[in-house]
Amino acid sequence: MSGARVLAGLFAFLNLLGPSVGQADTTADAAAIEAIWPAYANIVEAGDVDAYLALWTDDGIQMPPNEPPVAGKEHIRERFLALDEQVTISYDIENREVVVSDDVAYSRGVFAGTVTPKDGSESTHIEGKYMTILRRQPNETWKIHRDIWNFDTAPGGQ
Repeated sequence: MSGARVLAGLFAFLNLLGPSVGQADTTADAAAIEAIWPAYANIVEAGDVDAYLALWTDDGIQMPPNEPPVAGKEHIRERFLALDEQVTISYDIENREVVVSDDVAYSRGVFAGTVTPKDGSESTHIEGKYMTILRRQPNETWKIHRDIWNFDTAPGGQ
C-alpha cells in the first residue's frame, strides 16, 4: 500500500473518532477568529495603537497595497501612528471564510468604509478585500500573523 493511501486511511479513521482525536474542534476557533474583525474595525476607528498591536504576533507582517511589507510590531506601530495622524478610518469588515488547521488559520473577507482626512479635506469611500493568516498563541487565543489587503478601486477613485 502506498504512503499516500496509508495517510488517507489514517485521516479517515481519525475523522471517525471525532474532534477529540487527531484534530481540534474548529468551531470555537472559527468563532474566535470571526470576533477579531469587528474589534479590529473598532480599534482602527478609535486610533488605539496598543489595542491594535495586541491583535498581532510579535513577528507579524502587513502587506499593504502599493507599499513594501511592514515587518514586526514596532514597524506596524509606526505605520499605524503615521496613518492615524493623517486620517480617521471607519469601516465594516465582513469575514467570508475561516479555515483552521492546527495552530494556523486563514481568514478571508471584504471591507467597506470611509477614510476622512484630519486636515478637513473630503472623505473617500473605500472597498476592498483581505486575506489574513493567524496563529494560535500558547494561551489558545488567535493573533494576526500575516495580513494582505487591496482595494477594489483606488482610494479617491484614481
